[in-house]
Amino acid sequence: MNIQSDLVNGYRYYYWLRYIPVRFSCSEQESAARKLIFDFKDGRAPQAWSYFDRGISYITGGSVSGYVVAFIPASTRDKTYKRFLELSKHFSAEFNIFSSVKIVTRQRDTVPGHTGQKSTDPAADFIIDSGLIKGRNVILIDDVITRGTTFSDTAGKLRSAGGARSVTGLFLGKTFNPDYW
Repeated sequence: MNIQSDLVNGYRYYYWLRYIPVRFSCSEQESAARKLIFDFKDGRAPQAWSYFDRGISYITGGSVSGYVVAFIPASTRDKTYKRFLELSKHFSAEFNIFSSVKIVTRQRDTVPGHTGQKSTDPAADFIIDSGLIKGRNVILIDDVITRGTTFSDTAGKLRSAGGARSVTGLFLGKTFNPDYW
């Protein structure tokens, strides 16, 4: 599978897999992608790391100088650490790139967005540690991108409040809703 690219509010992002929401039937390949994404969300899919590794290599052109890796926080601190902490350590070791789950954090735990409790500004309670990103190119990682609101709002905060030079998204999958094809 080849990496795919798109834009949301002027921010470029990349993804590998098509994610079909569980309320829809899907092909065997799409079902395997769904399972990999769910396993990754639960911190049980280091096999997903190869997608992120290839994405970082693609985005940086093999030269990570000037780049840092940040993560869009999950709904709770525990879920964020479960999902991203080991992956962050892997990036640091594999690429010699600064990577941290502490670049973007939440002020408080929230209800997961998929429960229907979507915020109009999903990044409103995000805290940016500008000392870790000022003047750097940020690769912002999460499991799935759907509409891109959280990604673009977070990217905007990283640029305006954090002083990031640029922000590029990298996602395991992108939501495809069969109702809109």
